Amino acid sequence: MKVRETRRICAGDVRALCTRQNWYTGGNNQEYEKMLVHAGTLVNVTAEDLLYLALDIKKHSFTERSLEGVCYELALMCFSTFEITYQRSTQ
Repeated sequence: MKVRETRRICAGDVRALCTRQNWYTGGNNQEYEKMLVHAGTLVNVTAEDLLYLALDIKKHSFTERSLEGVCYELALMCFSTFEITYQRSTQ
């Protein structure tokens, strides 16, 4: 038996997080939309992906939250899907 995990993040969840935290108030609509589209297209979210999003959010926000803190909040928005494959016995 094998299992494959795929970690994703929903652009709508990132938008809600930014609204809740009052983030991205220093960016324009085009920059904000570009970041959200990028988040929504990530297929298997890595720590580097979260860092990329966090850097963009920090760049366009007036917040004292640390970069690690923004990454943490984004990581909480992630969800996993699992694909289990069963191998047939050769006996």
